[in-house]
Amino acid sequence: MKKDRGNNLLFGIIIGLAFIPIANNVVDIIINSMDIIRCKVNQKIIKENKITEDLQAEQEQEIDTQCLGFDLSPQEEYYEDDEYFED
Repeated sequence: MKKDRGNNLLFGIIIGLAFIPIANNVVDIIINSMDIIRCKVNQKIIKENKITEDLQAEQEQEIDTQCLGFDLSPQEEYYEDDEYFED
């Protein structure tokens, strides 16, 4: 019975020492492949952004960015010391 425990312990240590580096390398390969996929997606996004930028440069018009109830054009500024904010 004691010989089986010793053999199992030795076998477990050997498997553990061999498995940990292999598992580490597998995880590194998976992470690097995810980075490659992310880089390819980013390249596509950059290309599309460049195309959009070129199209906007060709128009040479200022785009009106107003929506109902919202206006992005510069307006007069309100300060805290104005009479409008007095209670």
